Amino acid sequence: MASRTVAETDWIYSSRTIRLFVGPDKRVFAVHENLIVRHSSVFAAMLDTANGMSEAIKAEATLGDTQPSTFASFIDWATYGDYKFHAIIQKTVAAKPQPPKDAAAAKGEDQHESFQQLLQQYPPDLIAKKLYLLYMQWFVYSGLPDGLYRHPRPELTGTAPADDDFDADLDLAMENREFGERCYHHVQVFVFADCYNIPELRQFCLHKLHRCLQRAKLSDEGYQLLFELIAIAYDNTGEGDPLRKLFVQACVADLCLIRRAPGFSSVLDGVPEVAADIFREQPKYWDCRLVALCDVEAKFKRPESDSTPCERGSRKERSDL
Repeated sequence: MASRTVAETDWIYSSRTIRLFVGPDKRVFAVHENLIVRHSSVFAAMLDTANGMSEAIKAEATLGDTQPSTFASFIDWATYGDYKFHAIIQKTVAAKPQPPKDAAAAKGEDQHESFQQLLQQYPPDLIAKKLYLLYMQWFVYSGLPDGLYRHPRPELTGTAPADDDFDADLDLAMENREFGERCYHHVQVFVFADCYNIPELRQFCLHKLHRCLQRAKLSDEGYQLLFELIAIAYDNTGEGDPLRKLFVQACVADLCLIRRAPGFSSVLDGVPEVAADIFREQPKYWDCRLVALCDVEAKFKRPESDSTPCERGSRKERSDL
């Protein structure tokens, strides 16, 4: 990784080679032991010869439930501090758009603006007054170094590769498919990191997913893909998991459109916990402004952080009332 010392590099590549059989077809990966055990307590325990496990003795392990593309991303991240998404869809450059014959009929098929694009339309003073816009802004900003979905290595913030952004030359349907594939891959890597106890990779996946969610311009097809991703996330995580929180906050930030999108009712019926989490996540917009403002900010408070700026500032504001 970026900050690795010469001694660490020597320690990694002088370790023994482990053969890992990954996926249903048992694709073979040969990796240095210390490259993976330094990140994962599960792999460390599995491959520790003192524990006497067969994997440690044979220097072989089988990961039958892991896709090779997921494991390859883990190895890339362990080596370089990043991993790239490799698209499998056939990219076709969009034809030059023609004026629709029936503008009213075509309007329903148009993409919706991304969170970033939508916020750019409003002046800061208006965003501060409209709490639902403020919530959206907090969601967008939560990818910054002090946010919930920050890069786990703050010194690398802002150095994300170009493959984290969507191809502007793709037509809407293709762009939405790429959004679905990209996010699905990040979810799979997150679940792998959760299973093998790799906290930094988990946070990195959240950061990448957040980048996708705040940049995507979704049509109805894109929202359907989003709902499928939410169902997968809930099926593979437990109550209070940060992956669930990320998707729920994306829904709350876009709730006016989300609840009208085809497939929203289906995901609520199929995964009842989603409805409960969305209900709990919605800020107290109806309360007095001070309480509502503090509630919006509290939604994005990091668990390990101290009181939010709103909580600290509200003490003075209350004293001035």
